[in-house]
Amino acid sequence: LALHALNQEQVFYTIATQSETEHEAMVEALVKKYDINITNLEDYTISYSEEELRALPAGQFGVPEVQELYDALYEKGQNSVEDALQVGCMVEVTDVVDLNNYINIAGDASDLVEVFTNLRNASYSHYWAFDKALKDKGITDGCCSLGAEYCKTPEEFPVEHGSDANTTHGQSSDHGQSGDQGHGKPENAGSDAQHLSAEEIASQTPEYLLSDEQKHALAYMWNEEKLAKDIYLTLHNETQNQIFYNIATRSETEHEAMVEALVQKYDINITNLDDYTVNYSEEELRALPMGQFAVPEVQELYDALYEKGTQSEIDALQVGCMVEVTDVVDLNNYINIAGDASDLVEVFTNLRNASYSHYWAFDKALKDIGVTDGCCSLGTEYCKTPEEFPVPTHGQHN
Repeated sequence: LALHALNQEQVFYTIATQSETEHEAMVEALVKKYDINITNLEDYTISYSEEELRALPAGQFGVPEVQELYDALYEKGQNSVEDALQVGCMVEVTDVVDLNNYINIAGDASDLVEVFTNLRNASYSHYWAFDKALKDKGITDGCCSLGAEYCKTPEEFPVEHGSDANTTHGQSSDHGQSGDQGHGKPENAGSDAQHLSAEEIASQTPEYLLSDEQKHALAYMWNEEKLAKDIYLTLHNETQNQIFYNIATRSETEHEAMVEALVQKYDINITNLDDYTVNYSEEELRALPMGQFAVPEVQELYDALYEKGTQSEIDALQVGCMVEVTDVVDLNNYINIAGDASDLVEVFTNLRNASYSHYWAFDKALKDIGVTDGCCSLGTEYCKTPEEFPVPTHGQHN
């Protein structure tokens, strides 16, 4: 994500938000399962701490050697687009080397073997994505321009594992872990846990004959979830406030995938909200860079939110309140429109419950920096009560 912020190369954004976020969540699920503290690699009597894990901002690590590696990669990656793409090659080769070792160490622990193998297969795919991106920039040797250590063949890094890449495909083979993994499950409507993965919701529910109004609801909500993710990542780059990064990478990314699973199921083109004879196009969808939308009203909304959010940290957090209220208003309408289509109802309800939780997270964040009215500082339109937006009972979802 840091390299995408520097050079706007889409490959970084796509891999980070549609693959690495899920991979981090998968490993974290095991870390939590086995009660391991990820900030201390020497004393395993220290227990898992979600608070310590969540307190680590983007680009900061509790393990010195990982911090040193990140700093070195960042130093190289900021020099040019070509250097940044070479960093991608380096990261993926390093991952594969480590994962080969860890798969052997895992032995008979099938859960570790499965996750590590999934991660390794994804790294094969990502390596070739960076190799292609370099060649597209005129670096004819691709990743091999770095020398023998990073020059791999399809026999060493099997190309067929590209199905996980998320660089060319919409859904990762490793979906199923919640984007908010580790944040707990509020019992009230603020829950942001996905009870079913994106694919499961699409495949384990009946296929309904949707009206144009229902198709419009799906297409529009995909754009709106992309808007939330994109504006939060942008505002994180502007303010370095961790709340934006956490919600974008651990929630909005998964929400976008859930809606997209239904968009694909019903063969809807999300770039055209008027003509539903136009089919779903993954290529068109993937071609949309961060902050760009094919739907004019969504583009106008994003631009207005960006203009406000980049003024100050307070304005940025207020944008968070505005996004979540807008989402809830739209989702209330779309839940009614969904009618008997249980897959749409389930996804829209899940998204609405998450927006309740995110609203209170932004409200608290504003109060923490001295805005005593929180989201209510924006006026009555964005001032909600716990009765209107049910409060999660086990902590805010940052």
